[in-house]
Amino acid sequence: CLEEMSRMVEMYNTAVVTAPVVHSVVAYLDSRDCDITARNACLDVLVQVYGALHNDLPKFKKMIGNDVSERTMAMIEEKLGVAPAVPAAVATPVHTGPSVARTPAVKSAVKAHTPAAATP
Repeated sequence: CLEEMSRMVEMYNTAVVTAPVVHSVVAYLDSRDCDITARNACLDVLVQVYGALHNDLPKFKKMIGNDVSERTMAMIEEKLGVAPAVPAAVATPVHTGPSVARTPAVKSAVKAHTPAAATP
């Protein structure tokens, strides 16, 4: 069924599938009942839909909906070959100033201090 849907999208573009249909494919991909063969078929359908949308990622994400797990979204983005979106809370901060980190001195590199001789 999914393979046939993929062929139909390839032949007729997105005119044959609506957002609820694509959302159902993603929901099935996100379910625990999805085996490897079904997962690959779901991903193939989504790749065809993405291509039919002229690789318009915002439009594609709107079509698949917002209730997709992070694991499934990462799998879809990997299959599409797009860079995964990094949430702002996970993004690494950019340091523009000098680093304040200290490196401990190596003991052998530090010369021993000898007191100066007293002057008469």
